[in-house]
Amino acid sequence: MITQLRMKHVMDECPLENAPPLILVVDDDAVTRKMLRNLFTLSGYRVADAEDGARAVEMYREHSPDLVLLDIMMPVMDGYGACAAIRGLPGGEHVPIIIMTALDDVSSIGRAFDAGATDFIEKPVNWMLLNHRLPYLLRARDAFVSLQRSEATSRLLSGELMALLNSINDSLVLFSTDLKLLWANRSAEHLYGDYVERLTGQEFVSLKGARGIPSDAFAVRTSLGSGEPFYERVSSAGGKIWDMRYFPVRGEDGTVRGIIELASDMTEMVSLQAEALRSGQLAALGELAAGVAHEINNPINGIINYAQLLVNWLPSACKERDIAERIIREGDRVAGIVRGLLFFAREGMGARLPCNVAEVLTDTLTLTEAQIRKDGITLKVGVPADLGRVRASHQQLQQVFLNIISNARYALNEKFRGFHSAKILEIRGERVLIDDRPYIRIGFKDTGTGIPDAIKDKVMTPFFSTKPTCKGTGLGLSISQNIVRDHEGRLSIESREGEFTLVSIDLPSEEVL
Repeated sequence: MITQLRMKHVMDECPLENAPPLILVVDDDAVTRKMLRNLFTLSGYRVADAEDGARAVEMYREHSPDLVLLDIMMPVMDGYGACAAIRGLPGGEHVPIIIMTALDDVSSIGRAFDAGATDFIEKPVNWMLLNHRLPYLLRARDAFVSLQRSEATSRLLSGELMALLNSINDSLVLFSTDLKLLWANRSAEHLYGDYVERLTGQEFVSLKGARGIPSDAFAVRTSLGSGEPFYERVSSAGGKIWDMRYFPVRGEDGTVRGIIELASDMTEMVSLQAEALRSGQLAALGELAAGVAHEINNPINGIINYAQLLVNWLPSACKERDIAERIIREGDRVAGIVRGLLFFAREGMGARLPCNVAEVLTDTLTLTEAQIRKDGITLKVGVPADLGRVRASHQQLQQVFLNIISNARYALNEKFRGFHSAKILEIRGERVLIDDRPYIRIGFKDTGTGIPDAIKDKVMTPFFSTKPTCKGTGLGLSISQNIVRDHEGRLSIESREGEFTLVSIDLPSEEVL
């Protein structure tokens, strides 16, 4: 009770905020406790005391002193037990505990340290030495606590930073100056195709080469040498397009200590930009086609009408009448091409209405048949007029057909130069059931070069093309596949190198089989 009143008196005199350190004195000798209280109070400390180890543990739990001065030989609980108990309390693991002992044997001192003592002092106590030692122990405790807080904050910030770096979609990799991988975030696994743990330590060039990413390390070496950021765009073997940015990492002395690689997958963005450009080009082409068609339509109608007048006026067996009839037939063919151009140029290309697949194909062939004949290709069409209707954009469906026919022409012309009896493009239409749902299937089969097995899985990847740069962008099949998917259909390819390619388009039918 006396101890509690003393403690309350000390606490009342010294508010906790900016209060001097609190020292807990534990000794069963009342005279020793009083001497230590007076000494520490004169030195500017707050003081509490306890007469045995058990009471010391209670006092520590209630008041969390900044330092404990603990005698070993006490009733109820000795200093060893009290020291160990305090170390087990919240915050007790770091408080300085000085053991006072009259025992000078090494084993007793060792036992004190094993129990958790910070330091020891022999009895009789050298009061001057003890008073001199306290500030250093308290400063060491404060420094240790501050360091722990700093480390905890650092761990927290480091964890948050790692979580942030691993959450971004871009690949982020740190290389050493000798171009060995030191660290990578989780998104790097998508670029390099392996777990981060397995990537560590691998060399830059071999790492890129194994994943089909062309790099002679020019960009990264340039950035290392100049100390400035560097950028390059590369394509991987799988058809992916990557923007690679390199940023030198400097030490405190300003020297380059490493380099960060930030890789962004630009495939979809570039594809969308190309599609937008292509749409703009098609719109411009549509405007041009509409203007040209209008200029052609008037004179061709005049030619047909005058030729019809000649047919009506000339005798049936006359050679001139036969010529006039040929003029009418060719004029009608030109007029049909003009109608096709006008329809293709019409606005509302995204509108989806029930449309006859056979009619869409006929309109497409109107635009391409002359070129097919000129290439010496035998065209075989087996599409019934009553094949059925699908809900689709007429123009987008026509765009798909045009692209597939264009690819077939290229493959046939690569295999056969000029006319050949085996140079055939066959187009077939049929009704099929897929998952108990009626579909209309259009198949385009050519006897051209076919597709090698090694690239079959890549032909629909944006920007992948076997054609020369001047003859293809690598977007045709990708765009066609997207259009068919948007129409809830399927585009599939079957091919055998050197023999044939069959492109099949399945679209949901508007009619029940």
